[in-house]
Amino acid sequence: MSDKSLSAWVLFGAPAALLAILSGVLGAVGALEPLVAWAEQPYRTVLTGLGIVIVALLYVSVVLYAYISRVKQKHNIIAKNLDSELKLANAEHNRIQQKMSSDHENLKRQLSGQISAVDSIVHRLYDIDHTRWKFTSVHETYTISAGGDAIIERKYTVEAGMYPAQIWRLDIFADNSADPVEYLSDLHLKIEVVDPPNGEDLRYLVYDNSSKRKRLAIFFLPEIAPAEERNIVLTYKWPGFARDLIAINRTVFSMRFRTSDPDDTADVTTEIRVANDVGSTMLENMNPTVDGDEISEYSTEAYKIFTYRNHALPMHERHIRLKLFRF
Repeated sequence: MSDKSLSAWVLFGAPAALLAILSGVLGAVGALEPLVAWAEQPYRTVLTGLGIVIVALLYVSVVLYAYISRVKQKHNIIAKNLDSELKLANAEHNRIQQKMSSDHENLKRQLSGQISAVDSIVHRLYDIDHTRWKFTSVHETYTISAGGDAIIERKYTVEAGMYPAQIWRLDIFADNSADPVEYLSDLHLKIEVVDPPNGEDLRYLVYDNSSKRKRLAIFFLPEIAPAEERNIVLTYKWPGFARDLIAINRTVFSMRFRTSDPDDTADVTTEIRVANDVGSTMLENMNPTVDGDEISEYSTEAYKIFTYRNHALPMHERHIRLKLFRF
């Protein structure tokens, strides 16, 4: 039944039908009147009133039924429309997801190709066996949270040797159990020249984008003249950087240096700040002891702080390895 037919029936058909029922009831009452002639007038009035009430209740019931049917019909139409729209929305969502996934894979392939090209260029321009750099000072700070996440700050004072220097290679890496990082931007990496503040600039490119190791080629613009120095600060955050300390109770901090002067020495400091929630920890120098090596420790309310220090560490072919234990 359509809405118009239903409305017409409620407005006209139902009242007419109910009036007919009322007439029948009243007629029945009249037919019974000889049987109840003994009844006084007030009782006949009550009986007639009851008939009217019954008819009124029937009318209300019919109207409510018609209203409920109409509401159900509209609800079914709305539900059907919503179901259709939901199916269309899901189909569009799946199409967009597939396109995004395809675009992401295409971008990854393009990035991989660009990184491969950069790697080839860097290896041609940067002769690792004949580096042009010298180091004056190195100060690295690792702040490790209870879960192994870390904030790293690395400060270097570098100097060009006998020849102008423009490209410096630098590695960033984390533990085997660290969170894999797909893009360098996820590390919030920042590299800047802080001295001299005379407009000197640098740029960097990734030439190895492994999930737990990033290798950077840093380009100084302009190149650094012989005997000139630059102070560089590098900061980044790596989720799970030292998570091996939590997973297997140890982690290793490794730093490699190669200089243009076999007699080059530098003031080297490595500071490792471990959250007290990690538990009891200890730092060990894994390399043969060099004159001037010092390891100290102290505690604050939040951290246990280990410091490796050597004021004049020979830097040529230097590999520093420090192992942090948890027990």
